[in-house]
Amino acid sequence: MEPAADASAGDLRSVLEICGPDGAASRIPLAGARFIIGRAADATIRLDSDMVSRRHAELFRDPFGRWWVRDLGSHNGTLVGGERIGDRMLRLGEAVEIGRHVLRVTSEGQINYSGAAGRAAVPVTDEPAKSVTTLTELHLPRLSASHLARLLSFGRRLIEIESAEQRLRLLCGLMVSADFHGQWAAVVRLRKDRPDEPPRVLCEPAADPDCRAPPPRVSRSLMRTVLARGEPVLASNVPAGPVDVELSVAASVQAMSALACPLRSDAAAMDVLYVILPPTFGTSEWLALASLAAEEFGQAEFAWAASRQAEAYAGIEAELAQAAQIQKALIPSSPAGGGLDVAIRFDPCRWIGGDYVDIMPMTDGRTLLAIADVCGKGLQAALVAASVHSLIHASVRAGADPPRLMASLNEHLIEYLPRGSFVTLTVAAAAADTGRLEIVNAGHPPAVIVSRAGESRWLPSGVNGPLGLWREPFQVQAERLATGDILTMFTDGISDLRTAADRRLGMEWIGDQVRSFCAQGTAEAAQIAERLAAAIDRIIAGGLADDDRTFLLARRV
Repeated sequence: MEPAADASAGDLRSVLEICGPDGAASRIPLAGARFIIGRAADATIRLDSDMVSRRHAELFRDPFGRWWVRDLGSHNGTLVGGERIGDRMLRLGEAVEIGRHVLRVTSEGQINYSGAAGRAAVPVTDEPAKSVTTLTELHLPRLSASHLARLLSFGRRLIEIESAEQRLRLLCGLMVSADFHGQWAAVVRLRKDRPDEPPRVLCEPAADPDCRAPPPRVSRSLMRTVLARGEPVLASNVPAGPVDVELSVAASVQAMSALACPLRSDAAAMDVLYVILPPTFGTSEWLALASLAAEEFGQAEFAWAASRQAEAYAGIEAELAQAAQIQKALIPSSPAGGGLDVAIRFDPCRWIGGDYVDIMPMTDGRTLLAIADVCGKGLQAALVAASVHSLIHASVRAGADPPRLMASLNEHLIEYLPRGSFVTLTVAAAAADTGRLEIVNAGHPPAVIVSRAGESRWLPSGVNGPLGLWREPFQVQAERLATGDILTMFTDGISDLRTAADRRLGMEWIGDQVRSFCAQGTAEAAQIAERLAAAIDRIIAGGLADDDRTFLLARRV
């Protein structure tokens, strides 16, 4: 059962990068949770290629924010890491091959550098250059192998520094080192919706201690240009060669060159490395050198993001393993009830939900059948399911009938459940000698009784609300199982399954399946359970199972 939608649950900054056969690249924001990839006109992400099936694969985000890719029975397959997959969790930037297209899930979110919000805006100027001096007659500095060696050392050092702000300081320090000749360097954040707003400094700027130039000012014309182009830009008010823009700082104030290299960009802002240089270093070679440093920085940031993601995913996997152990312990290994032929099927989804199904003898000789679904996913849902299991068993041992059992469990859940969480539960006390059923349904999908002749009778639902929300008396339903009748109880992880055509399966499908098996002469609960499970598995092969799939069959013999 899915909890209510939470705006903070998903990473709305996730982006899908698509590289086509011709090398053309595009970026699609992944603001939803599920995307169909294929050649069909109604595919969410359309790839127009004869090597792509109409509904080739689906990209989906699990309840923990992790992205997965799943092949939908495509002709040419879906490849990750060069291997054909059925489904696979994706690491940040991992390549998915569909036909001749390569897809990667990445993120365009900003780095939250400590102190960034509190730093003052850097001064800007709009003053146009009043004079331009050509320095072509001067001997311009050239790059050497030592610069490349320094860049390699810089890249290795970035991988060793855990603090994002310290990595920024290292980048700025490199720009003002003796090899790179910068006079002042800073990383600033530009607002795309307010391009004329003074940029904010994201870390302590670096300055050449031997430089006696006036306090640095940022050129507004340069900032506008880098925002518009989204690529490194060179500017000067004393050009030593071709430049992208003339600095809006008069040469009479300070003869200078400057360069701006984007480091990170999203829909709201762009982070830019801004460097002021002596005029003689205002060349395309020096711009290329700074661009390489920015590229090294970007690769290190990606590596740190991937490392943090891997750590988070490892924590999630450990939690899911614990939850799986809890869930497995709740399921009866050999269900049996006096006078009842019982079969239970519990198939947890990959990321663990909170389904619970059980059968136990009651003190008055009847047999209690129970099936529940806890709102939510993960360890919390599994722990709540475990507490439901314990309380039901304790109540049954104390001789409680279904209404008293429900009232006691509801009181406990109201007191201890997290706000907004709840449990749906159906319990049925069955007397095998008479076939009488005493049923209480608390917000759970309705049960269905199927006769030997294949006729079905859906039991009322919606009479009582879910457990854990409010206090009210529980209404009881009286039913009867004739000899050979089968009571079918299930969770919405089955009825909410979606077919390959993206249609919800629905509750009626379950009743139709059981009725069909009975009409074909299948009588034993275990045989019907196997056939029903196989039918569900066939549905999942063309769709997405994002919840536990649980059902209980009880046949009166």
